[in-house]
Amino acid sequence: MVIKAGISLPDDMYRELQDLSLKLGYPSLSSVARDAIELFIAFRRWWIIGGPIAGTFQILFKEKKFTVGRHLLRLEIKYKDAIRGSIEISYPNNIFLHIVILHGDGSRIKRFYKELIKISGIIVIQPSLFPLQEK
Repeated sequence: MVIKAGISLPDDMYRELQDLSLKLGYPSLSSVARDAIELFIAFRRWWIIGGPIAGTFQILFKEKKFTVGRHLLRLEIKYKDAIRGSIEISYPNNIFLHIVILHGDGSRIKRFYKELIKISGIIVIQPSLFPLQEK
C-alpha cells in the first residue's frame, strides 16, 4: 500500500531540491523524498531502539587552542566501554574530522552523544548508528 503525503518547502529549498534531483537522475520529487525519509529512519532509528548498537560518530570541529580535542579525549575516556576506536584527520585552517567507532548499549551511546553536542567548537556531529537487534 502507498500513502500520499504532502510537504511544504521554502521556495529556495524547493528549487535546490529540483535542481539536485534532476542532476542525480531521479524520476520525481516523490522518489527523492522517499530516499530522504528512508535515510532519516535508518540514521535515527538507533535513538529509540534499546539494546546494542554499532556504528560511528563523525565529528567535524574547529580547534581552539586544543580545547575541543581535550573535551573529546575526556569523553572518550569516560565512555571507553562503548568506544572501539577513533581516528582524527586534520585539514587547513584548524579544521578536524574526528571519527569515533562505537559498539555498545544504545542508552550509553545516547548519553555520549548528548555530552558531545555541548562542546563548543564542534561544527557538526553526524551519527551513523544501527541497532544490532530488533525489539
